[in-house]
Amino acid sequence: MEAIIRFGQELGFSSAQIEFAITHATTRRLLQATPRNSDDQRRRYRITTVGAYTYKKLMGTFVYLDAVVVDTPIVDEQAAKRLDDCQDIEARVERAKLFAEYLNDSWESFRDADHAFDWDEVSQPLERDYERIDRTLSKAAQLELEAQ
Repeated sequence: MEAIIRFGQELGFSSAQIEFAITHATTRRLLQATPRNSDDQRRRYRITTVGAYTYKKLMGTFVYLDAVVVDTPIVDEQAAKRLDDCQDIEARVERAKLFAEYLNDSWESFRDADHAFDWDEVSQPLERDYERIDRTLSKAAQLELEAQ
């Protein structure tokens, strides 16, 4: 836990923010604490299968970005203005693309650092997912035209 807090603080997070994130990840079964019921600062954490799936598969999808964009604090005022609430699927896809651009820009200052997490790698499947969605939306629009 001490190493996690130290690492997070080096990135600019407070210890309270880090502890909240760890508790939330543990509650959501993304991480598992060892020993489980200890407040000891020597706790260790490991990723669960749910956490690994979220990290390896889910994070690189439109569905995930669409879900988390509403809960993610956007510190760039211009980007925040462009990430409006929307219901229409086309607008949601566009918002997810803008959110991914924001994350790409935010990652820029971490790109050369030696971290276990690599946003560039995680986000690679997004383009394929957007292409799949665009094909599906085009087919749906074509079917709608044909039905008229």
